[in-house]
Amino acid sequence: MPNLGLDRFSAIYLWVIFLGVFGVWSPHEFLTRATFQSVASSQAIAGIIAIAILVPLACGQFDLSVGANANFTGICVILLQTDKHWGVAEAVVVSVLIGVFIGAVNGFLVVKLGVSSFIATLGMSSVLSAFDIIVTNSQQPLPVSTKAWVNLTQTKILGVQIVVLYLLVLGILVWWFLAHTPAGRYLYAAGGNAEAARLSGVRVSAFPAGRAAVCGAAAGGVAAGAAD
Repeated sequence: MPNLGLDRFSAIYLWVIFLGVFGVWSPHEFLTRATFQSVASSQAIAGIIAIAILVPLACGQFDLSVGANANFTGICVILLQTDKHWGVAEAVVVSVLIGVFIGAVNGFLVVKLGVSSFIATLGMSSVLSAFDIIVTNSQQPLPVSTKAWVNLTQTKILGVQIVVLYLLVLGILVWWFLAHTPAGRYLYAAGGNAEAARLSGVRVSAFPAGRAAVCGAAAGGVAAGAAD
């Protein structure tokens, strides 16, 4: 029988309780399609970032730079289009690669130099905040108004922005990877007991670096949905 205790599903139980309380309290305002569409669209980016954070947590590491990474790559994808006049596809691909590079640097600091993931990613967050100021000259970037960009970020499906679909697809892919692939199970093994996993033949040192790159890629991908 599956474990349905509070230790695993407390967030879901709280979510159901909140739905019940506010649904009874104000059903004509809360339990509406408009409310669902508004909440889903506004929180999709936070959900994608949460999934990006989940990957390093699965192997017992922290990544405090995900938000800063997403913000920096979001600025990059905008500036590449408004200042450099790049196309949408090229700007998004380069921004994702920048996110991967940032994640790879985090992985190098943690794996090769032995820096705590908490300290390394916290420092990376501060560095990226400085880069935000440098690349924007402390000014708000102009919004991208091309049709291709609007279609990529603002298209609505069943009344919600397409970023909600991005969230669902990413969530399914990450769940499948963690639950149904050898690499995902090795990731959990490395996070649960790194020494036992190492003695079992798992390349424990490869997973912090790999998860950092994946986390960086997810943060870079957030730029395509968040930067508008």
